[in-house]
Amino acid sequence: MRASDRVILLGLLSSLLERVPTRSVRLVIFNLDQQKILLRQDAFAPNALGRVAQALNGTELGLWITTCCRTPTATWVFSPA
Repeated sequence: MRASDRVILLGLLSSLLERVPTRSVRLVIFNLDQQKILLRQDAFAPNALGRVAQALNGTELGLWITTCCRTPTATWVFSPA
């Protein structure tokens, strides 16, 4: 994942956490292409955004979308780890 994409996603998540009135947030980050969970955390707080950045490092966004567009009849199965 490009650094600029990671900054955008982290900014969106941070803004969402600031604006949504909630007592607790469960965050699950998953990679549909690899069908695996990259990060799962209950009681997620903004001070844990560094863990999100680490989970996003090395992911290749866009590959799944390209493959998806080439095979519109493909089916996906996602089972949590």
